[in-house]
Amino acid sequence: MQSDMIESCAAQFAHAHLTGQIDALPLLPETAEDAFAIQSATIARLGVVGGWKHGLIGGRDLACAPILKVEVHHSGTLQPHLRGLRIEVETAFLLGKDIAPDATFEAILDAIDDVHIAFECLRTRFVTPTGHTPLELMADRFTNHSIVIGDAIADWRNRDLAALAITTNFAPAGTRAAPGMSLDQSVDFLGFLARRAAELGLPLSAGQYVITGARLGPIPLTTPGTFHAEINHARVEMTVTAA
Repeated sequence: MQSDMIESCAAQFAHAHLTGQIDALPLLPETAEDAFAIQSATIARLGVVGGWKHGLIGGRDLACAPILKVEVHHSGTLQPHLRGLRIEVETAFLLGKDIAPDATFEAILDAIDDVHIAFECLRTRFVTPTGHTPLELMADRFTNHSIVIGDAIADWRNRDLAALAITTNFAPAGTRAAPGMSLDQSVDFLGFLARRAAELGLPLSAGQYVITGARLGPIPLTTPGTFHAEINHARVEMTVTAA
């Protein structure tokens, strides 16, 4: 994909993030490298990276996407009710140190300050939310809109992060939490992310939060309200206001 087409796609995503939605891209990304390049060029137009999210291309191939620093919020935040807004319960790793692309497993583990309960708020930048290729969704930063960081999970190094129970006040009856990543799997992902982020010129840095995939959701938020979730007594809450 030529650089002018990457920049054109990024300009549309940046404009849609702030003011509207995209009908169609000028050219579809054909490779993961195209989608990564569009992500990077979009972020360059919007601001500073404050975090990263785990992603899978087509539900299969490991990938990631940057999260804007201005879209990293903390428990108790107010968010406007936006059309198509969805929510997931996640775990977020707070980095206390930079992670180099060649960091060892032990160095990556040492760089983790805490693991928090978090919400990820999702909203596509496309007018039509369905019918897009996996690489289009990746270029759209896997539809990330924002994240909300809650309490740290106590004694996270000694807990089975993949299986911690979740309670919420918004999940429909019968909704089950999906298995999450184990600590070892999360550290492996952080290693992949450190290498990819460095290649994109957006190094993995202290102070950033990394979310590691939905434990619950996505669940549409159709009305304003206050929503909360808990994992092992750690709580996250946000209030969605009228638009």
